[in-house]
Amino acid sequence: PHMISLLFRSLVSAPTEAVLASHNALRDVLSLSTKPGGQGDSAKANSRLPKELLQTCIRPVLLSLRDYTRLTIPLLRGLRKLLSLLSTWFNKTLGEKLLDHLQKWTEPQRIIKLRAWKEGEEPMVASAIVEVFCLLPQASKFVEQIVNTCLGIEAVLQDYKIKQTQSPFRGPLARFLNKNPQAAIDFFFKKLKSPAHSELFQSIIFEPESTQLRKSLSQKPISILLLNICFERPLAIMRSEKNGNSPSGRASLTLHGIGPPDTDPKGPPWPMTVDSHEVQLQGLTTLTTLLKYNQSYFEDHADIIRAMRLLWRSRGRYLRLQNEEQVPPRFHEESRSMSSFLMDYATFIAGRDIDGFVEVMFDLLCIFLQSVTSNFSGLRMFLATKPLSLLSEEKQKYFSNRIIKRLGSEKNEETKVLSVQLLLLPLLTELRRSKRLANVIDAAMTDTFVGEILFTGGSPSPCSDRLRVEFLQLLSVLVDGTPDFLRRHNRDLMRYCSSLLKSEDIACTSWSYIVICQLSKAFGVTLKTNRQVYSALLRSHHQEGKELVRAALDILMPSLPELIPSDNLVLIADQTAQIMLEESNSTPQLSHICLTILKGKSLFVKHRDQFASLMVGTLNRLGLSSGGPFENKVLAAEIAATLLDWDERSRSEDKQLLSTEEGDLIMNFLVRQLLLLSDTDNRSMKVDPGARELAETLKLLLGRVLHFPKSSGKIRPLHFEKLTSRADNQAKVDSATLATALDIIAVICQSKNTAFLEQNPSLINKVLLLSFEKARNNKLFRRKISDLAHHGFTAANVENTVATSVEKIMLESAQTTRRKPTSESSRSKPKEAASRTDLSYIVFSLEIATRLCQMESSFFSRLESTLLFLAGSLAKEHISEAVAKQRQGSSSTAKTTFTGILHHTPTKGITEEILKKESYDTTRQPNRHRNTKGPESGDLHRSLFLILSIFERQDTASTFSANRKTLLQIFSNLMDHSDNVILLMMCTRVVGKWLLSADNEALSPVITKERNSFLWKLSSFDLRCLANDVSAQALVDMVHLFVVRFQSTELTRSDDFRLVVGRSIIACLLNPDIKARRELLSSFLNSNSSDSPLSILDMLWRLLHSDFEGIGGRYWIVVIVEAMLALATSEERGLVDALCILAHSNEDVCQTLFECVIPATWRLQSNASRARLAQAAETLLSRSYHSQFLLCSPAADKSTMNTPRAFLNAILQLRPVPVLDINLLVTVAEKYNAWFEVLSLLEKQYQCAPERPLGSQSLSAMRHCYRHLSEDSIWMSLARTSCSLAKSRRAIQLDNCAFLTRAADAYIDLVELAESPGSKIEPPDFEMDVWEERWVETQRQLCQLEVVSEFANTSADHKLQLECAWRSQDWGKVRALCSSSGLLVPGESGDATVKLSETLLAVADGKLTEVENLHAQSAQLCLYKWQLLPQLSSGSPVHASLFHFFHRLVEVRESGQIMVETSNHADGRTLPDLKNLLNAWRGRLPNDYEPMTLWDEILSWRTTMYSAIQKTFHWSEPNQLATLHDRPWTAIRLAKTARKQGLRNVSLRLLSKASEKSTMNVLDAYLQLREQIIAYSNPDSEQERQGGLNLVNTTNLSFFDQSQRSELFRLKAVFLGSLGNRSKANQAFCHSVQICPSHSRAWVDWGNLCAVLGSVAEQQADKMSGGSTQRDKASTYKKVAQYLAQAIGCYLEAIRIDTHEWARLNIAKCLWMLSRDGSPGVLASTFENRGSLLPSWVWLPWLPQLLSGLYRPEGSGLKQLLSMVARSYPQAIYYPLRAFYLERRDVERARGASHSGSNQHMPSVLHAEEMLSLLRRSHASLCSQLETILEELIVKFRPSTEEEFLSTIIALLDRVEGQNAGLRKAEEESMSQSCWKTLGRIAVKYFRPSESTGRRDARAKQSASFKER
Repeated sequence: PHMISLLFRSLVSAPTEAVLASHNALRDVLSLSTKPGGQGDSAKANSRLPKELLQTCIRPVLLSLRDYTRLTIPLLRGLRKLLSLLSTWFNKTLGEKLLDHLQKWTEPQRIIKLRAWKEGEEPMVASAIVEVFCLLPQASKFVEQIVNTCLGIEAVLQDYKIKQTQSPFRGPLARFLNKNPQAAIDFFFKKLKSPAHSELFQSIIFEPESTQLRKSLSQKPISILLLNICFERPLAIMRSEKNGNSPSGRASLTLHGIGPPDTDPKGPPWPMTVDSHEVQLQGLTTLTTLLKYNQSYFEDHADIIRAMRLLWRSRGRYLRLQNEEQVPPRFHEESRSMSSFLMDYATFIAGRDIDGFVEVMFDLLCIFLQSVTSNFSGLRMFLATKPLSLLSEEKQKYFSNRIIKRLGSEKNEETKVLSVQLLLLPLLTELRRSKRLANVIDAAMTDTFVGEILFTGGSPSPCSDRLRVEFLQLLSVLVDGTPDFLRRHNRDLMRYCSSLLKSEDIACTSWSYIVICQLSKAFGVTLKTNRQVYSALLRSHHQEGKELVRAALDILMPSLPELIPSDNLVLIADQTAQIMLEESNSTPQLSHICLTILKGKSLFVKHRDQFASLMVGTLNRLGLSSGGPFENKVLAAEIAATLLDWDERSRSEDKQLLSTEEGDLIMNFLVRQLLLLSDTDNRSMKVDPGARELAETLKLLLGRVLHFPKSSGKIRPLHFEKLTSRADNQAKVDSATLATALDIIAVICQSKNTAFLEQNPSLINKVLLLSFEKARNNKLFRRKISDLAHHGFTAANVENTVATSVEKIMLESAQTTRRKPTSESSRSKPKEAASRTDLSYIVFSLEIATRLCQMESSFFSRLESTLLFLAGSLAKEHISEAVAKQRQGSSSTAKTTFTGILHHTPTKGITEEILKKESYDTTRQPNRHRNTKGPESGDLHRSLFLILSIFERQDTASTFSANRKTLLQIFSNLMDHSDNVILLMMCTRVVGKWLLSADNEALSPVITKERNSFLWKLSSFDLRCLANDVSAQALVDMVHLFVVRFQSTELTRSDDFRLVVGRSIIACLLNPDIKARRELLSSFLNSNSSDSPLSILDMLWRLLHSDFEGIGGRYWIVVIVEAMLALATSEERGLVDALCILAHSNEDVCQTLFECVIPATWRLQSNASRARLAQAAETLLSRSYHSQFLLCSPAADKSTMNTPRAFLNAILQLRPVPVLDINLLVTVAEKYNAWFEVLSLLEKQYQCAPERPLGSQSLSAMRHCYRHLSEDSIWMSLARTSCSLAKSRRAIQLDNCAFLTRAADAYIDLVELAESPGSKIEPPDFEMDVWEERWVETQRQLCQLEVVSEFANTSADHKLQLECAWRSQDWGKVRALCSSSGLLVPGESGDATVKLSETLLAVADGKLTEVENLHAQSAQLCLYKWQLLPQLSSGSPVHASLFHFFHRLVEVRESGQIMVETSNHADGRTLPDLKNLLNAWRGRLPNDYEPMTLWDEILSWRTTMYSAIQKTFHWSEPNQLATLHDRPWTAIRLAKTARKQGLRNVSLRLLSKASEKSTMNVLDAYLQLREQIIAYSNPDSEQERQGGLNLVNTTNLSFFDQSQRSELFRLKAVFLGSLGNRSKANQAFCHSVQICPSHSRAWVDWGNLCAVLGSVAEQQADKMSGGSTQRDKASTYKKVAQYLAQAIGCYLEAIRIDTHEWARLNIAKCLWMLSRDGSPGVLASTFENRGSLLPSWVWLPWLPQLLSGLYRPEGSGLKQLLSMVARSYPQAIYYPLRAFYLERRDVERARGASHSGSNQHMPSVLHAEEMLSLLRRSHASLCSQLETILEELIVKFRPSTEEEFLSTIIALLDRVEGQNAGLRKAEEESMSQSCWKTLGRIAVKYFRPSESTGRRDARAKQSASFKER
């Protein structure tokens, strides 16, 4: 049952997989549980499953269906699955309930307001309800209601915020109606006149799922019913018209439903109404849908076909189509729908009935006989294509024959035109294209066509030109496709076409020429006829028929050589030349003739001499006319190309076709046409898409003309003068024309024919200067000038002009760059755009300059100074940006190319980049190697690169001049500060060439000093974190290559260069290439004077003395590791290489190897060698470059880059530990965050020699480190163990335990004891330093400012003096100390405390402009100090002190703002508003547990600021002045903190000072009084407590409000209680709560007093002697109960008033007091009455205690509280209550079995049962879900068979081991027998088969499975 129940519940779960699995499982269960023969309706009776079980399982689903707000999509989906399995178990009631729920969705506002479903999901739930009806029995009765309800919901669907556009009900409704087709048809056929229902019906039957519905509609009875309903009225009208009852005029239109209805009673009796139109439309739409899904519909529905053909031919359809504007738009598709039906019918019968097909095609053709507004293009396409695709060749032949015969018999000429145009001509044209026309057309058809259609009685048939055109087109197809059938009709056809040549219809004439040309080509004609036709076509220039004329010429021209003898072809050429000469005045005719010549070039090429001059003359006529078409310009270009081709052919034959003048004419034409094409005034060219291609063609032709052998190159300057004249007149120069002029100059330069350039220098200069001016803002001109420079300058004047322009650009750009402000923030956006343009212009000019310098060296000497000037300006700007990025961080500027994360080695960086690329998607993680700079930075870098590349090829560095000095300075600055890898690579390449140019120093272009400087710069690139390691790898490889080459030169042999080269080699030893590293490492280690190899000691010594500054920011330890591993033998080389790669890839591996290699080397050395290595280690640690890792990117892990700390970790592994300089260790700890490592070394050194001076120095160094780490407790513990005096250890212990007053006295006693004359104690200096240090600290904690100040003055402790001075507001002394020599050095070295004191002084002095600067400096110092602290996870308290320092910085900055604001208001005699700041300061306080020193620093400064405010506004009224400061509250808060830390004397002293210095309001006075009273509450001094009570009694309470007076009475009661006067204390508490009943603290304390009174009374009762009467004891215990009841009442009342946690903790006391309740139940009654007033959530943490109290006497009272919780929080109490109930029930049953008749604790079970019943009644669904969750937990967490078996064995072993201890042999034997019996039972249970076969099989399977495992 549980499994079946689980399956039923899974049906309504959310996961689809669970639903499908449970459905399949239930289907199998139900099929297996059904008796044989139980199918269908009898399955319910024949099921083996109990009926009650199924009803129980179904009931939760049915219960969920009661309320529509609980419906969900998973629930309804599960219901569908359930119906598919058990549909017979449900009746009609379920459908009615669901229908009632569905109707609720017609009220969207109501549904949305419920918020029971997600937004937009509400309609989906309703759609799921409709889906359920598909499976309901007897669902056909709900068709009408469901359809109407769905329409109602769709009407308001827009009110739901549904995301999908289509209705979600169409699909479910289609499936439902498909299950009930007959009911659906009956309903919708009645509603066809309703547009809403009819539209829904059409949508439903169109759904692919409505197969049964369409099948029912396709039945013949339904079709007849459809005819009678939808087409009854139009068919009746047709029958009436056939019988002669046809009205005319307006009545006829009204009869057919056209126009408004006729109200005349004498009108037609059955007109077409709107309803008739509507049902007809629905009938047509229904038929269309049925035909879409069933093509065989026509086979059994002849009545439908007949009716539709009649309706198509009907007069009513014709009239409605003619008068569409008078018909409602909804019914305009009538003819289109009918034509669609007939097209489908024609398609159906095409292969069955060819005659019927022809008739249907002619029926459809008739639609085009009338002019209509509707679009029937689909029908036109059908008529033109379907005969070809549907009919076979035999039927096509029959179809064509029928049409030809129809053309002869048809009287309607328009029908003939349409028949040929739409039916016959498309078919024959396609057959001709596929060369199958002869298979369809035979001689008989052609004879009929020619003899009966074209001719009548031997003469051409009379007809319209429109029909003649169609006949001619048809004839053209026949002549081309079947010429043999027309050969005998050749003369007749020529006569027929000739008769049409004089027709006024141009189309008719043109088609006649086409047919004549075809006949001439096919059958041949006389020469005269050909010449006449050719001449006529050549002279034809009508625009309307030009395409047809050209088509005729295309047919005629290729056949002329075959039709005319070769000797007579010259006649054609002469005739063409004559016509060309005669028609030269007509541009269209001239264009036509030239086009004919071009198309027949092969015909006229032999006679080209006749046409050359004529064609040259036509160029300007065709190509330069401003109003001519674009085709003429293209034609002119083709003419020029043809002339050039002919001329080349003539020259190949040693002839000359074109003269020099003609060549110049063509050249000038091309130039002029190019300029005209680019002129923006020429509007026709502007929009033509072929203008660009034409321009390119003209440029190519111009180049060909310029290469003409006899070309003079004389281009008329007049073409360019118009362009330059505009510039002279200061008019706007057209950019396109100027670009074209520049292209022409480029073409001239490429041709080397530079006569025009040399003859017109001023003109060319103007064009070039204008181009350069345009190039400033136009990239097109830059590209064109660059192309011009790339092809070279062939004229000197062009070169000079370009060089002058480039020089001018660079000078202007350099000056602009120099004047440009360095601050990016000072630039506006237009200026930014201008600067970007300038930089790109500089790049352009430099590219030109590079080309000039490559062409001739003289240009470099001309531009050298300008280039250097520009390079200096650009380098300065670039360096400024790079420095700004280094200051701000690489992530703060948008121009940054790379992230700049510095990994511990480049190998690690490359590995990380590769992993990132593999793990992240490229769309989310863009390619980081791509240049992402802005255009300005990219152009700047490009400009510098080009300049450096120019100087790379020159010898400027070799000539000692001012330019050389400037150049070297530029390279030096770039190598020092640039952050661009490309620029640095260029610098490296150039400088490397200089350094490698000669092996001898004397021959090198740089001197020794410059060489050393450049070498150092090359080895320092890694310091600036240039880029990620992948992008910087190219630079690394280049530097490495240079170092390898340089170290092999003779210059490196000297000792002066060896150190510099060694530094460079070290910088290259982190190269990712292991082979490169090995080569350099070998060179570095073997570079000694002797030939013997280095020993391990010498190698390590050299490494420790190496200069790692070039890689100081990297993990340079890897170099030492790799060098040590390099000593391995060749057999171990593979392993060593792998270890080296791992060391470079992972810092942890490297550190591990380092900590293994160094100790191993250390153990092999002698003591002297160890001392030498220790000295080398000190030297290495003392280097300053180790701090470079602090300057790397914030994204880098600085903890892994801290090489000094890693080095110290390795030293810690050495045995014996080397003794290093203590001062050095302390410095390393401070500078490199190596605190713990240094402390470990100091501890080891101290342990080795605690009594020696080294031990004392180590102890002092440890004290210094622990003080910096704020580890006072550790340091005091260490000091206590190091002190020799017991009193010293006692004083330190008191100090460590926060007994500050006693510790201070102890330190004073020790000092006095040591300084007394007769004292024998001689403490060491260390111990006395500890006394002094801790005494000062305790005095600071006790706020003894005067004492500390006196000591500071005496001991000349400047820092302590500075602190005391500012806290005492002695600003003169602060000023003197800040400028004193004692604090000058710490301030300059970065002491944040001194800098903060300077900031405080600036605020006090009113130097508000300096405050921000000093504050920023202090903040930077703190942040730097933060980097040198241990990680937060280390638990060091030093971060707290730094946080406190930041706290002070924030308030100092705010103080500066306050001073500014107060100064401004004071000048205007107004008061500022400081409320927000005062409130912020009240909330921003240290923690209560933090030392008083921190509190005093914060609040003392605030007091200083309040004093300044009071002094500034002393003229204001006291009440107004009190609102400007918070001085009283500050003093009271400080006193409160001192009291909470146990410093009551300090608290009283601070309160007394506060009352003396300022007046305060009532609230502050109350707080001060309360704090003073509480400070007297000393449990160790009755006198102080009495003083506190006296203070309360002497206070005038009339100034305070109720809550304040109530608190004072509470304090009075507390003091009275502590003094033993409990009765008066009780009265005081009563008075307190009477004054203010909502004072919860008073109630809690009163409850405490009552509890104490109850405890005292109970003790008295217990001490009563035996002689006391029982009555007295009872009275005393009754009194105890009363006291406890009062205590419970007080506690619960306090919780009711204030539910704070501190009040709710007293519930535990109340529950404990209930156990003291007597028989009357006073405590339980009080608890119940008072507890019922509390919020229910208060009891949630105490549910276990409340439940355990149910079986005690107070259980009845607790039951009410638990019931209250159960109503409000059923989920919280259900599981605990259920567990308690089951546990107590089992206990009671066991107790009842052992003690029959005992019923002692049965009420607890009854109480629990009642509450469970209450829960199940009030929260039925929730309890059901909770039970379901519990069952699932039980099933999921039930152990498997193996787990049960193993747990049983383990339990047995534990029992045996526990019982065998101390047993004798006899007892052991009995124990072993018991164990054997237990093992036997276990074997029977888990392994041995039993009598039951089923169980035996199951156990056998389990046993086999267990054995396999």
